[in-house]
Amino acid sequence: MTNTKRSLFLSIVSMFLCIVMLASTTFAWFTDSVESTNNIIKTGTLKVTMEYSDKIDGTFTDASKGSIFSYNLWEPGYTDVKYVKITNTGDLALKYQLNIIPDTLPAAGEYDLADVIDVYYGLTDATGFTAPTRTSMGSLTKVGTLSDLIADADGAAYGIILPNAEKGTQDFTLDAEDAAIAKTETVTACIVLKMQESAGNDYQDLSVGSNFKVQLLATQYTYEEDSFDHLYDDNADYDGQISSEENLIAALNEGGTYVILNDIALSAPTTVPEGVTVVLDLSGNTISAPGNAIVNNGTLKVTGGTASGATTYALNNKGTLTVDNMTVNGGVFNAGTLTVNDSDVANTTSGKHTIYNGGTLVTINGGTYTNTSNNEVINSGTGTVTVNGGTFTMTGKSYLFGGTNIVLNDGTFNGYVNDDGSNDKMRPTGIAVYGGTFNFNPEAWLAEGTVTPNADQTWTVVPAKVEVETVEELLAAVENDQVAIISEDTEITLDETVNIESPIAGKAAIVNNGTLNITGGTYANGDTTSSSSAVIENRGELTISGGEFGTDGNSGRAVSNIGGNVTINGGTFSAFDRNVHTSRAAYVFTADGGTITINDGTSIGAPNGVFYASNGGEIIVNGGTFKKEKAANNYYLAYANGGTIKLNGGTYVFENSNECIWPFYDSIDGLKYNTTTQIYLDESCVVNWDRNK
Repeated sequence: MTNTKRSLFLSIVSMFLCIVMLASTTFAWFTDSVESTNNIIKTGTLKVTMEYSDKIDGTFTDASKGSIFSYNLWEPGYTDVKYVKITNTGDLALKYQLNIIPDTLPAAGEYDLADVIDVYYGLTDATGFTAPTRTSMGSLTKVGTLSDLIADADGAAYGIILPNAEKGTQDFTLDAEDAAIAKTETVTACIVLKMQESAGNDYQDLSVGSNFKVQLLATQYTYEEDSFDHLYDDNADYDGQISSEENLIAALNEGGTYVILNDIALSAPTTVPEGVTVVLDLSGNTISAPGNAIVNNGTLKVTGGTASGATTYALNNKGTLTVDNMTVNGGVFNAGTLTVNDSDVANTTSGKHTIYNGGTLVTINGGTYTNTSNNEVINSGTGTVTVNGGTFTMTGKSYLFGGTNIVLNDGTFNGYVNDDGSNDKMRPTGIAVYGGTFNFNPEAWLAEGTVTPNADQTWTVVPAKVEVETVEELLAAVENDQVAIISEDTEITLDETVNIESPIAGKAAIVNNGTLNITGGTYANGDTTSSSSAVIENRGELTISGGEFGTDGNSGRAVSNIGGNVTINGGTFSAFDRNVHTSRAAYVFTADGGTITINDGTSIGAPNGVFYASNGGEIIVNGGTFKKEKAANNYYLAYANGGTIKLNGGTYVFENSNECIWPFYDSIDGLKYNTTTQIYLDESCVVNWDRNK
């Protein structure tokens, strides 16, 4: 019993000591370790250079710092030989493409110098290469004309360059097609441009744009392998080129200018973020989606292809969108600013319009627009839609146009034709017609112009105003009683053969927004009732060096200058303005910051005034003869109301010396200065009235 108790006690003590020991110590395990050192996670380098030389064994120059081709006296037979070296200086395999990009292209129908420049190309490091001579291209191959290569999406030349074996890896065995064109580290090529001997005089004084680029693009080639294969970069695109949905999404987020290389079927809408600017050249390809193909919140231009939306608008614009030479299947929704140029836009989706404007502005310049879904071709909920051309056809039963603030300047408009031959036409309000041809009478919407019925049961609206680019167009417009408008980028010269008499009451015969030079001719305003009408309304640059302006039966102004610049170096001006006291009209009038400078010329018989400057306008007279010889109404020679008139020189004859310039003058430092109306009369002027009045 005692031994048993002693054993139990010792056991308890032992357990207690074990617990204490466990509380203050750790277990010892058998262990070992293996360390993998010097692991690498590092991106490879894709880097390429391009150099050029006039000789195959010459000194090569960095192409980014010089012009490979630079000569401005090309003629038939002229030949330019250059050698180009492309080097893979990185450690990744790459594929490259050479592009030729002119800064401008000739307009349709114009001669193109690039059409008669033949291009020859060949690798100098190829077996059997022979250099070109004056009489032979050696082993080079003609690859087309410069025009052919500019238009080729595959570029002027392309190939594969593997890295130097000491830098890169030799992971993958090339297939036969790629192996035939692949080079290691460097490719040297010979490029020859030759003007065709048959190019005639039509190609004189032309250029391939003002300059052109020889562009080298490089990107990853499917060569290096990962754990599965070598195809992980199979969809790598050149900078500025897109071939996949993934790359399109990235491009729209980044911004820039891109070329689409193939059709892309999207799984979901792509988006241009706010503040991003993108230009997409579809190059004849299609971007399609089950809903919107592209939602634009930034600035986007799409050109040269097709955009398709299966169930809704193909393009959804909330920013600034330009649609240029496109086919759009599904229509366009606009909640921003939209411009459509020469495009084919159609909608077949029920409940949708071909173009719906819920934004600020839509401008349409040509193209075809149709709707088969029993909704209007164009509906404008807010903002303004301006149509400058195109063909608009309602193929489903509905109005052609509907909504507010739709302006029709030109185009062909075909409303839906009912079984009884009637048209659904356009909604009653919100549409203003200034021009175009209609398959119904548009008089109810006519804002300006005249409606003329045609033999084919159509009606044409002859615009009251028409833009002109030539003298012939200008004279035809005046003959048709239309106002001829010269646009900002147009220059026209009228000479002694021109004879214009405008019968349009209260309107100018010519509105100049560009550059107008008058060296002779006769110009009269047939309107005898409106003293504020003018033969010429200038808002651009106008120079008059000769000509006769006005007849005894005229009223109004010879020149009305609204914010532009007029220089008069000669000419005869007579009998303008028969009611100056009420309108202050004169043979020259300027306002809205415009300036008229008169260096010479003769004004005879302006019975009711000569100069009138208003609202920030300025008239500066350095010379000329100004004679008011009729006394039917004795009003002022010069009148300023918020403008400035400076008479620095010239001869002034006025029959009533009490009403020469309104009002009379104070003398300031040798000048006669009207403190109220800002008229300055220099002492050098020859006048026939008392200067002290």
